[in-house]
Amino acid sequence: MNITHIPVARRAIAAAALAALAGAAAAAPLYSVTRIAPHDTAHRAYIEAVALNQVGGATGTDLTNHHPFRWSAASGIEWLEDLPGGDAYARTWDINDAGVVVGFGRIKGSDYEGEIVSRAVAWLPGDPKAHDLEAGQNPKAHHQWEGYAYSINNAGQISGVSGRIQGVRPFILDPTTGTPQLLGQVLYPYYINESGATAGSGPYDPVTGGTINQYRTPDGHRVDLPRGVSASALNNLGQIAGANNEFQAIVWSEAGGVVVLPSLDGMPRCEARGLNDAGVAIGTCYYWDDRPHAVLWTPDGAGSYTAQDVRDLVPPDPRRPLGCVARPAGGTQYCYGEVGAAIDNAGRLLVNEHTSRQRSVIDSEPLLLTPPASR
Repeated sequence: MNITHIPVARRAIAAAALAALAGAAAAAPLYSVTRIAPHDTAHRAYIEAVALNQVGGATGTDLTNHHPFRWSAASGIEWLEDLPGGDAYARTWDINDAGVVVGFGRIKGSDYEGEIVSRAVAWLPGDPKAHDLEAGQNPKAHHQWEGYAYSINNAGQISGVSGRIQGVRPFILDPTTGTPQLLGQVLYPYYINESGATAGSGPYDPVTGGTINQYRTPDGHRVDLPRGVSASALNNLGQIAGANNEFQAIVWSEAGGVVVLPSLDGMPRCEARGLNDAGVAIGTCYYWDDRPHAVLWTPDGAGSYTAQDVRDLVPPDPRRPLGCVARPAGGTQYCYGEVGAAIDNAGRLLVNEHTSRQRSVIDSEPLLLTPPASR
């Protein structure tokens, strides 16, 4: 609005209106912040949350002390166990609305070499013990046979892999019979949605030297994603979020192809890690690895997306300085940032708050961000 030629009285009214609008915007409700695994930052811990269900529950792993966890607002944090005889390197990857968590545990193989073996496992609600999902597939825990449970839906279907290291077998585990449905070779089904569709890494691509990621429908139909595109999330509409090999965040669908998501100013390298059924994505943009910014991407209804820095959606916190800060005693500076991990259909965000030194993460704490409409 150009107000230079408006009479003084009208300019005063216009200025007051603009000030009121600015005040309303500044007073807009912000997301509330819940610290899932609070700890004394003087005792560093790399605690990373990786998955969020539709009722506000989360899971992840304390990578410093090798303790997987499950979290809910009602019960708080629950530390989970490895398989009996394991080496305490278990890790979780997903959680459904019932609170069933999946991931992998590690045990000593029973063959003569006695090497450590990774096994697909589940942790049931209210039970911290790991339940082995591979008793029928690798009963002797052969040391060259590895298993991982990657994802679980609300029907209890679990996607994962099990088999010899050079020939793993992808599967969907039927919760009623416990029988694995084998999906054919050369597929790592990292994500499963409510229909039983999966997304993940597929066959080797000699052009890029990586793999061709694939979307697999419940009837077994496979769709190759464009070369260089990696899948990091799958929603119930068959949309996939991830990144391409040009370090751009993307959303893909079979009908619409690839949509490149906008980056934040000055932070051109981005990756989407979570995607809800409204098509809203969360992920991270950065210029330097030690200064990441969590980003929320919202579709505009016309085929494009808008990007918001998650820092602008939460109240300021002295524990989250912007950028890098030198220690009072001098020496190497500490840098701060956030990594976006997951989003649910209510718009809750799962974010990992990072502290780095010399471009290595030395502390990570997961946060659950709840929008005003969900409180």
